[in-house]
Amino acid sequence: MYKEIEMLMADGEAKAIPMKATGSTCLRYKQFTGKELMKSILKAANALTNGFNSEEISEEADVDEFQQIISSLAFIMNKQALGDDMNRLSENEYVDWLDEFDSGAFTQNAGVIIDLYMNNTLGTSVAKKNPVRLTEK
Repeated sequence: MYKEIEMLMADGEAKAIPMKATGSTCLRYKQFTGKELMKSILKAANALTNGFNSEEISEEADVDEFQQIISSLAFIMNKQALGDDMNRLSENEYVDWLDEFDSGAFTQNAGVIIDLYMNNTLGTSVAKKNPVRLTEK
């Protein structure tokens, strides 16, 4: 799934950033960060839902970790949208990419970024047969 997300840049201008979620996004995320994407998304979604001031959240996912989850996912999806060589991504390239954005850009767009990935993982196909009938005897 492809989408352009309007984000605030470091110079104060808004810019449409292309992002693409594919079947390999979770693998690329793990390859780049060393972490499981779905676990990271659950932490981020929990922080979004419950706020960062809750005791439960502060132990599991602080604001810095939240920012890193969202920005890493956005970086991966942006590079996929641009057709970059995903096997050559580096931490230096990631940091340079981050420097292009306003410090709050990822927090402000976290829901849209997560939604883009999650909508890619939810299938749109419909079963041809009724699954209830398949399990009945």
